[in-house]
Amino acid sequence: MLHTSPKVSIFVLCLGHDCLLIGSRVFAAGLGSEVCPLCSLGAKTSLHAFRDCSDTTETLHLGGFSVSVIASCTTSIFDWLFKTAGSLSGEDFAKFLLILWNLWNRRNLWSHGVGIGVVARDSSGRILGGLAQHSPGLDSPIFVEAAAVRADLQLACE
Repeated sequence: MLHTSPKVSIFVLCLGHDCLLIGSRVFAAGLGSEVCPLCSLGAKTSLHAFRDCSDTTETLHLGGFSVSVIASCTTSIFDWLFKTAGSLSGEDFAKFLLILWNLWNRRNLWSHGVGIGVVARDSSGRILGGLAQHSPGLDSPIFVEAAAVRADLQLACE
C-alpha cells in the first residue's frame, strides 16, 4: 500500500492510464504545440514528459534515482511505471511518484502560467460581468490574490 496524498493518487491513476492532457493530445485537437516546452526536443507524450525529457531526467537524478530506474526500453507509460514499481521499495516508489506529480505541476505552470478569474454580481446574485486573464510571473498566492483584487476593482470601475 502506497502512502501518498489523494492528489498524487489521482494523478498516478491518470498517468498510468495515459489520460493526462499532454502536448501531443492538445496538438491533435488543433491547440498549442506538440514540442516539449522545457527541452524543445521531443514530441510531448507522457513518456517524454515523465521519462525522456532532459529536464525530467535531471530532476529524477537529483532526487536520488539512478539512470537504470529512469531509463527503460518500455514503450508505454504504464509499463514504465510498473517496471519502476518493481525495482524500488514502497517508500522510494512513493517518493518517485511525488516527484513526477511535482514535475507535472511545474510543467503546467511553465506552459500555462497563473490565471485569475473575477465574476461581478449584483445584490440578488445576477452576474453583471466577469473576466479571466493570464497572469504570468505571479509565483506567490499573495500576489495572485492581490492581482485578483486589482482586476475586481478595475471591473467594478468599468
